[in-house]
Amino acid sequence: MYKTIPQIFTNIVKTYPGYSVQMSKDKSGVFQSVSYSQLYSDVNALAASLSHRGMKRGDTVGLISDNRSEWLLSDLAILTLGAADVPRGRDAMPYEISFILGITEASFCFVENAVQLRKVLNLKDKLPALKHFVVMDREFTSESLAAATITEGVEVLLLEGLLSEGHQLLNDSSVAQSIEDERLKGKADETATIIFTSGTTGEPKGVVLSHANFTYQLEALPKVITSLAPGQKWLSVLPVWHSFERILQYVIVSQASTIAYSKPLGSILIADLSLVNPHWMGSVPRIWEAVKSGVFNSMKAKSPVSKTLFAFFVSVAKHYNNNRDLLVGEVATFKKHIRFLDIVKSFLPTALLFPLYKLGDHLVYGKVKQKLGKNFIAGVSGGGSLSESVDMFFSSIGIKLLDGYGLTESAPVVAVRNLNHGIKRTVSPLVGTEVKIVD
Repeated sequence: MYKTIPQIFTNIVKTYPGYSVQMSKDKSGVFQSVSYSQLYSDVNALAASLSHRGMKRGDTVGLISDNRSEWLLSDLAILTLGAADVPRGRDAMPYEISFILGITEASFCFVENAVQLRKVLNLKDKLPALKHFVVMDREFTSESLAAATITEGVEVLLLEGLLSEGHQLLNDSSVAQSIEDERLKGKADETATIIFTSGTTGEPKGVVLSHANFTYQLEALPKVITSLAPGQKWLSVLPVWHSFERILQYVIVSQASTIAYSKPLGSILIADLSLVNPHWMGSVPRIWEAVKSGVFNSMKAKSPVSKTLFAFFVSVAKHYNNNRDLLVGEVATFKKHIRFLDIVKSFLPTALLFPLYKLGDHLVYGKVKQKLGKNFIAGVSGGGSLSESVDMFFSSIGIKLLDGYGLTESAPVVAVRNLNHGIKRTVSPLVGTEVKIVD
């Protein structure tokens, strides 16, 4: 049993070294892949450089960045050394950053780009413990680096430079062994991260999560989200500093699958779905609402006949699926009823509508499903309530959405809809999770 996220990652690397763990776009917009062995090598190199500069077990490290491949690299390196990160998105206000980095006494801070660097440097007088800055952006110039260092009198480092230095350090076998020793020292109850709330109703509140909080999720989620397999691709569009996207990325890594980085923007998202052909996508309800709206809006320019056919087959899909669900007993019921009557009531409508449903799949539903790529299994929806109309629409046309419920304090999943026997309007508690409804 592996006790920490870095230990789980290392085990996957040993088994699937050549599999792709990340896909991100280069300057020309073409997806480039990074293998598990490549990422592992870079994680060790970054950990070696950070250790060389004094990062140690128990430290807290700021991580101010949106979702990008370097985020996971930085996170794994920090956790490898037994430190904990304090993540935040680049839209965080200065007073929020000042508060969360100050109260956690962060000594290192990773920032995404020059804008974030300047934002945090301007707070330096309020953050006496903060001594080292690491800039992720490869476009950050050496001239900017020199100016920041001279002006502020702090150590500002480039992530790329730390990687180069770290690979050199690892040529010393004693350094390489020290990194491995730190990874093996990790314990389940050690703090992995401190995630702060937005602070919209007062000062941000920090949620302390241990490695055990995350590793429990990695054991429990595959029992509900079945069909996970090595080599599958996930399209990643959410802010990773939120616990939902973070656990998704840990699930992906623990299953030897691939994170393909995209953006929650209509044109980019749709294009990347076709390019990547993902098996899964985690998203918030508003993304699925936007996809549904896009489908209906696209019909406005169609001919009256096309509009009529579309409306007809969407109605067929809704009625067919409602009756089919009733027939097989996959309906949310909240009072006693006679199961036999459900079967009698739904059998004939299901049988009569089935041919029309198959025709609709050929003429209408299939074209919608094609936009998600040829490998799509299901979407995982969290971070808010999935509306019944959106849930019904996608379920009716044959696109599975696994609605989930959780909160940051539970790291974060409490319950999620079962992939194979999911019932609309319901979720299933994770094995080992106790759920109680209270007033």
